[in-house]
Amino acid sequence: MVRADALALPAAVLGPLALYALTMPRTVVLEDDGLFLMAGAHLGVAHPPGYPLHTLIVHLFMQLPFGPPALLGHLSSAVTGALACGALFVCARLLGASALPALFGAWLFGAAEHVWSQSIITEVYALNALLFFAVCALLLHGAGPPARRWAWPAAALLFGMALANHWPLTALAAPGLLLLCLPAWRLLLRRLPLLAGAAGLGAGVPYAWMVWRSQQNPATSFLGPIEDWGAFADFVRRRIYAGADASPSAGWEDRLQFLQWFGGEALWQLTPAGLALALLGLAALWRGGRRWRAGAGLLVFFAHSALLIFLLAFDYDYFQAAVFRPYTVVCWGLLALWLAAGLQAALDWLFAGQRHLGPRPVALAAALGMAMTAWSVQLGWPANDRSGSDLMQRYADLLFGVLPENAAFLAKGDFETPPLGYYRYVEGRRLDVALLEFDGFVFGNRPYGPLAPEGERLEALRLHLAEAGRRVFFTQVKRDSICPGCATSMHANFWEAIREGGGGKRFHVVPQANRFFEHLVNFAPLDAWERSFRNWFLNNYAIYLAAAMAAGDASVREGLAPMLGLAESDYHSLAGLVDSALQAWRPEQEGQVVRWMERAERLRPGALLTKEQQAKFLYMQAYLRFQQGRREEAVALLRRSAAAYDHPRNEAAQALRKIGAGDS
Repeated sequence: MVRADALALPAAVLGPLALYALTMPRTVVLEDDGLFLMAGAHLGVAHPPGYPLHTLIVHLFMQLPFGPPALLGHLSSAVTGALACGALFVCARLLGASALPALFGAWLFGAAEHVWSQSIITEVYALNALLFFAVCALLLHGAGPPARRWAWPAAALLFGMALANHWPLTALAAPGLLLLCLPAWRLLLRRLPLLAGAAGLGAGVPYAWMVWRSQQNPATSFLGPIEDWGAFADFVRRRIYAGADASPSAGWEDRLQFLQWFGGEALWQLTPAGLALALLGLAALWRGGRRWRAGAGLLVFFAHSALLIFLLAFDYDYFQAAVFRPYTVVCWGLLALWLAAGLQAALDWLFAGQRHLGPRPVALAAALGMAMTAWSVQLGWPANDRSGSDLMQRYADLLFGVLPENAAFLAKGDFETPPLGYYRYVEGRRLDVALLEFDGFVFGNRPYGPLAPEGERLEALRLHLAEAGRRVFFTQVKRDSICPGCATSMHANFWEAIREGGGGKRFHVVPQANRFFEHLVNFAPLDAWERSFRNWFLNNYAIYLAAAMAAGDASVREGLAPMLGLAESDYHSLAGLVDSALQAWRPEQEGQVVRWMERAERLRPGALLTKEQQAKFLYMQAYLRFQQGRREEAVALLRRSAAAYDHPRNEAAQALRKIGAGDS
């Protein structure tokens, strides 16, 4: 058995590592990839709660002497994800599975689509899984005869380190981990001061380093220096995200839809056969006198799924499901543990009485395990083969190609700040460009405190830009926020504030933007983040396109005419065309706007729209009816829009309030 483990344990780690190395992206992608790469490169501070342990590990990997920085950052997740598979293998062995079932449990965990996706980009969830299963392995090892007292302080130290990586998920797992300690509770009570000290050391040192580092003003430092205990508490408890974690429009229906989504994911993450074996393994553990172990896993499983769904108030849509799914990574590891126990139980039942597994049961287990693993890999490969992902590189090429020498660009949001920040502050592209973040959250070159009152921040920004004397470009910032009354020059969907010459708009044809737009119209997104970026860019570009075609000179219209046909082939660009036309309504456009609206209705992608996008379409329909003099229909559509997305951002709710106040 020792020889079998000597072969199976390295295989449990190296198999997933090879899979991740083949499929990881070679440059920056979306989610928080760019932000964590910047934090790792500069030993900075990531977004709350800071993830200081993860930052230090990424920094170490980025010192390796081969490959681009993004690849090395992704390698850190690949290694921690593969090691998490190894820790799960050890847990399965300690739960009574033989080497072969434990190996396939580890492989199926590593090949689960959600786990795989988080192990090939710079994210915190692979490390969270590694620390969780390492703690479980130590607790199981310490509880088994003979007593291994050294395992308890080691587990406490790793638990503290897990708190320094992702404390919310670790805290949710704590009751289950405590239940795992139940057989040795008397010993633990006697050693409680030592264990508390070890956990405090594991969490305290990384967080103390993070606070110290925030005061050095690194190039990436979310919210800037942490000056006192109050600021530290607000940062670590993620106070700034209170609004993002609870949408005003989310209700019980959204939570039930998330539960339904999670149930569907559970069916195929480890294959349907794997789920059946996992349920068998859980029952076997429960009946086999190890209820405290089965109960501990169930507590963590439900805490990281159902409980978290009810604690968070997310709108349910395709994008918010993608935001939520990394939180469930440990759930798939627990299913993989139970799968290994279930496969072992099935072998024990089929070949009862055999002291050692002979060739037939080994061949059966190998065939079933390989079939499930192969099925899982081929199912997840299309979404997780990111080796050729270059969407953000293309966008950065476009932006940096448009910006003139010594320009300033105001980035805003997840689609711009992390990836553009990576290329500017890690790879050193376009060092002449002053890349600022409008909200002041991330970059250390912020001209104002991000938590200062809005008026104070805008005044500081305007003064900073005026003193710098640079040409200022932006995409998601309101012009009057940076230059009230200025003219604007539109370089595709990149706006430039023109201080001289008064108000008005000027339009330019940008061939690189036209090519990127054409690429995106035909682009097949790999995940919800790429889909959301694609939809955002197509919509913004179409708003520019409609405005330029309506108001631009003849040469501009000629240069953009081929793009109009492309824009009419996609729902999101059609929505942009309609939105732009409605904002600058002219009665002679009515026929064209009606045709655009009808075509958008036919192309509307249904479940691949967020609540906000669905409400926006209803609002545009209402606006068109109002312009046509069909006021009652317009009001009915406004009410449907407000009900679809009960949120202060919804323009329909604002319009209804105006109508109620007698404002036409």
